[in-house]
Amino acid sequence: MGTSQDQNLKVFISYAREDAEAANRLYNDMKMAGLDPWLDTQSLLGGQNWKIAIRGAIKNSRYFVPLLSSNSVEKVGYIQKELKEALEVLDEFPQSKIFVIPVRINECKINDEKLKELHIIDLFLNWKDGIEKILRSMGIEDNRLEKTSSQVSSTYQYDEWDEILHYIHEKRCCPFIGPEANVRWIPTNSNIAIKWAEEHGYPFEDLNQLPQVAQYLAIIKDNEMYPKKYLGKILEAIRAPDFALPEYENTVFAVLADLNLPIYITTNYDHLMEEALKSKGKAPNTEFCRWNQPIIEYARRAQIPFASDDRNYVPTPANPLVFHLYGDMDHPISMVLTEQDYIDFMLNMNNLNENSVALPTVVRRSFATSSQFFMGYTLNDINSRIILRSIGNLLITVEPPLSIAIMSPTDKNRGQVQKYLDTYTKSMFKLNIYWYDLFMFLVELRNRLNTFRKKRSMSL
Repeated sequence: MGTSQDQNLKVFISYAREDAEAANRLYNDMKMAGLDPWLDTQSLLGGQNWKIAIRGAIKNSRYFVPLLSSNSVEKVGYIQKELKEALEVLDEFPQSKIFVIPVRINECKINDEKLKELHIIDLFLNWKDGIEKILRSMGIEDNRLEKTSSQVSSTYQYDEWDEILHYIHEKRCCPFIGPEANVRWIPTNSNIAIKWAEEHGYPFEDLNQLPQVAQYLAIIKDNEMYPKKYLGKILEAIRAPDFALPEYENTVFAVLADLNLPIYITTNYDHLMEEALKSKGKAPNTEFCRWNQPIIEYARRAQIPFASDDRNYVPTPANPLVFHLYGDMDHPISMVLTEQDYIDFMLNMNNLNENSVALPTVVRRSFATSSQFFMGYTLNDINSRIILRSIGNLLITVEPPLSIAIMSPTDKNRGQVQKYLDTYTKSMFKLNIYWYDLFMFLVELRNRLNTFRKKRSMSL
């Protein structure tokens, strides 16, 4: 092993495929701390012999960080070979030198005898503290720790987490699921817009704005249903994953399904939330917002059953309601998609009366009595801002007990910018922003909830 300064910055990250999101998060934090991490998805070059490249990267790295989880410790395959090669390199190091830094990303039993001799860092208890411990093991000084993206100050304190967990436990939590939650499986709105713009010769500069491009298609085709049916076919062709598999454990949909809540509200047209609930043994009811008269007439003629039309209807964790606020892909007429749709939706929502079927009684009641969690939205997207504004107008009259939006922090929204966005969001949308990486929020939420439930079961 060399001792050059450049080599001292090289870190090999070993992980199971199911833990790719955590591996990429760690890679980004190490890059921001000034290290030179090696991760196969980021570092392998096209045409390289990957086995030779990985072997060379391990030998040329100053540190080897295996991500240990319930996925990786039991997995047979190349991850075990990487660990074996790293432990062989470790034998060449003096006992006073650190080479292998084992890291757990969930509670798992370590079977390897050599690893048991090494102090293991837990990232799942507190990602920020875990990152600090990893970097200190590498001799990184405190002023460089401040550069990591995990170091963005969090609004969360224990009492707020405690409040959140109690709302979930009492089934008084209503998640809102936005477009950023499904980008792993479904093309983004901007990508769909650009594709449509290229296909149909969209002549304007805002070709990445789906409402504008969809409006253009509706006009040139002289058919307002054309873009809705087009998008419906795209979504129908996408196969939902099996959310019961370990690799999807910490996705938005799997975590939300495990919260055992009675109501889920989505502004997406797809059925990923329903599929996640089904994978957990639940039988969800799907309903869509009847936000204008043509949709009401369509639902009546098609004899679509709406359980929520019964004022005594009560959704349960076993049979939850998934309410599609912006429409359902199976019923294209219900989609809020074009510019005109967004305008009409906002106008109609601002003029609801108590007898309106657009927002069922059970959904309105949840607005007033439940904590609102917004996941998968971003302030950079005009569509998200329209959604948040629409919902904010509905929430202002009922004042829910806790209304928060999880937003991922970036270098561009720290300091004064972050303070402004906090005030802007509270003023415009009646929401509090919690600056937290969504993936890590979900991991921490799952871990804290598991601990919360264990403590409650022990006290009974």
